[in-house]
Parts: sequence; C-alpha cells; structure tokens
Amino acid sequence: MISNMSKLISEDILAFKERRIESNYSVIFMGATHIPVKKRTVSKEAGYIVIGTHIGEPKKVLGFNIPQSNQLISGKNYFKILKFVD
Repeated sequence: MISNMSKLISEDILAFKERRIESNYSVIFMGATHIPVKKRTVSKEAGYIVIGTHIGEPKKVLGFNIPQSNQLISGKNYFKILKFVD
C-alpha cells in the first residue's frame, strides 16, 4: 500500500522540486532532522528542509531532501540545488 501511494505522489514531488523559486525572501530557514529510515535495517538519516518567508506573509516550503546514505549536504550546496529565479 505504501509503494502504491509513493507512485501516486512521485510526479507531484518531482514537479515541486523542479519548479522555479522567487529569489527575494525576507528570511530563509534551513534545518535538518534525523528520521528513522528502513532499508535492510533501520538507521537514522538526515532530512533537510528549507522554508522562506516575507514579513507578514505565510511561510513557504522552498525545498526538502533526504540524501543517499552517508551523503552530507552543506547549506551552500543545498541552495545550489534549489532553482531560484533571478
């Protein structure tokens, strides 16, 4: 059942990650949390999220990523992944 749900939303996730993002946010937050992920065994992997906001407006999720095992993403490199519009 989980794999069927994943297939249904995979196109939406891809479209979300490929969209262009405006480049002038008042504040940008970047955070990570360690999430239990089951592959062969259960291990904790970092999940990254970037949120942007303009003063007085709701926050928007700009991007998220759970990289491959043992792959570190620095903030600078993650912002290169996001597709900001100049």
